[in-house]
Formats: sequence, structure tokens, C-alpha cells
Amino acid sequence: MDRQEVTLLVLIDLSAAFDTIDHAILLETLEKDFGVTGNALKWLTSYLSERKQTILIKDHESEVFNLQSGVPQGSCLGPVLFILYVPGLLTNIFPMHIRMQMTPRFIIRFGRIHLYRKMLH
Repeated sequence: MDRQEVTLLVLIDLSAAFDTIDHAILLETLEKDFGVTGNALKWLTSYLSERKQTILIKDHESEVFNLQSGVPQGSCLGPVLFILYVPGLLTNIFPMHIRMQMTPRFIIRFGRIHLYRKMLH
């Protein structure tokens, strides 16, 4: 029986994944999809704001520069924020009801073929 379903595999290069997280999308996802509001949302906004970084190579250190995106690597919260961020990002890319499964290396989306045709046109 032909159910008019299709499977789409999306391969994503996760190198520098923590560095490229958009703060506005992350905070919106936390609020709308996970119900983070009030002081918790204010704390996370503060946690991500006004972060600075330098680069040290051997004995040479760069000037301090402001970070406009990303979550702190090596922190306990960084991986959690990344895991919560990815589904919200994919919803913005594929804004329709399609089931999704994630593994550390790839994302598989399942859905009716007409949804994919609509997405591609």
C-alpha cells in the first residue's frame, strides 16, 4: 500500500556548533517551546549577554572581543542549551508537522510527501 510518505535525511556539520547558536532564537525557543519565563529567562538572557573572549596562541594573546552568538563550551549548561536549540532551529527551517529523530550525527525527518513538495517549492 502506497502511503505517500517519504524519509528525508539531513546531514549537519556540527563543528563549531556551540559557537554559532543564535541567542535570540535560543531564548525564543526556550520561552515558546519549553515554557521558560520570568526570572529563569532573565537569568539565561543575562548568562548569554556581554560575553567576551580572547584567543591565546603560544605566547600571543588577541585583543578582547565581544561574542554575539554561541554558548559557553566546557560549561554544564552549554550542551543542554544546544540540545534544546536544535529542534527550534529545525522548526524554523522546516515549518510544518513532520516527525523528527535526532542522533549525534544526523537528523531523520518523516512525513507525507506533499509536505516536502510544499517545503521545496
